[in-house]
Amino acid sequence: MAIELIVLGVFIILNAFFAASEIALISLNDNKVKKMAEEVFLT
Repeated sequence: MAIELIVLGVFIILNAFFAASEIALISLNDNKVKKMAEEVFLT
């Protein structure tokens, strides 16, 4: 029973991580990403 709860908690944390990364990718602005990439490659 305790192991199942631990595994469930781990899956919930992983799900939260992937959901947050998906929202971050969806909300990215293409122009902002291009500008940031240019700044990195120029320095």
